[in-house]
Amino acid sequence: MSVYVDHTALEEITATCGAASRTVGEVGETVPLSVDAGDATALVLGIAALLLENGGELVAALAKTSVVVAEINTAYRNGDHDLASDLTRAWTE
Repeated sequence: MSVYVDHTALEEITATCGAASRTVGEVGETVPLSVDAGDATALVLGIAALLLENGGELVAALAKTSVVVAEINTAYRNGDHDLASDLTRAWTE
């Protein structure tokens, strides 16, 4: 059985998730820490806090996904190399 792994696609996924994590993080830094919404100030701040919390979780998840996909890609590459070495050794014996 053979498994084809598109290393370039995995590298693109790693880069995309990393870039998205940084972009969302940068957007989060632009959110004002105070607002004047009159009677709705507390409500608006509550909504902003919730959005910032969820945005932070998204940033962390995207960053972790980037790291995990990069590790998987490396593991596949090393596994392919090790298997090829084992097969070459077996064929030459």
